[in-house]
Amino acid sequence: MLRGSSLEIVDDHGRVRASIKIHPGDPNFKMPDGKIGYPETAMFRLIDPKGRPEVKLGASVDGGELGLIGETDSTHLLLKAEGPDSSLKLTNKDGRQQLIKP
Repeated sequence: MLRGSSLEIVDDHGRVRASIKIHPGDPNFKMPDGKIGYPETAMFRLIDPKGRPEVKLGASVDGGELGLIGETDSTHLLLKAEGPDSSLKLTNKDGRQQLIKP
């Protein structure tokens, strides 16, 4: 059994390539969508050799989220189940977005 508050997997050069960490909540943080605050979240990240997280998987009391990041931060897919809602948001490098909701 391995127990701890975080785990990091490093490559042969000592760079973190995967991590699991509990992030504390912050009731005052302003989210990009204008929402205020976020809960404590368990986050799993897979990181490329340049240090960019390419895969993020998070879980909190509000629900779960999977993010896949492309060549640039602006290219991404976000699959979310939060509270009573679920959605899939696709964003291309040029900023075009498509939001799919049931």
